[in-house]
Amino acid sequence: MQLARSILLRTFLLLVSTFAMGCLVTESISFPVEENLPPAVVQADPPWNRVVPVIVTPDTTEIRFAITIRDENVDQRLQWIADIDRNANLGQLARFNGQLEPTGMPERLLDLSIPTAILGSGSSCHRLDLRVSSEFEFSTQDEPKDPNDLDSVTWWLNVRPADEMGASLDACP
Repeated sequence: MQLARSILLRTFLLLVSTFAMGCLVTESISFPVEENLPPAVVQADPPWNRVVPVIVTPDTTEIRFAITIRDENVDQRLQWIADIDRNANLGQLARFNGQLEPTGMPERLLDLSIPTAILGSGSSCHRLDLRVSSEFEFSTQDEPKDPNDLDSVTWWLNVRPADEMGASLDACP
């Protein structure tokens, strides 16, 4: 009986020591850094690089742009800036900006509304520039912190009252 207890105790201690052992990791594990890919404007209504007719009536209060932006960094917040008649030395007629929060999906939607009141009531032509980046440096001419992390598109707004033919495109800035 004494021998059986001794064997049982040794077996128990052997099992406990086997399962109680841990492992000690002495090497550091490095994880790959996620590459910051630039965002891209992939679709817009109305399409960019076109002249957009804007017919101003008493009921017209805004011009709407539905814009799809693709960014493979799905957990990254994006910033956008929309300038009307941007000039690096003189500023701009108007500026709109905001953020697009991460959605976990590559494509995000931007619904941009431009009030027609800022475009004036007569015939005119204006340039609308949209820039998208993960981060802008607002203290230095609003350029992206990483110059490779940017996409930009342009529209030309041909504004005219309903009873006029419209501005000459020569008037565009």
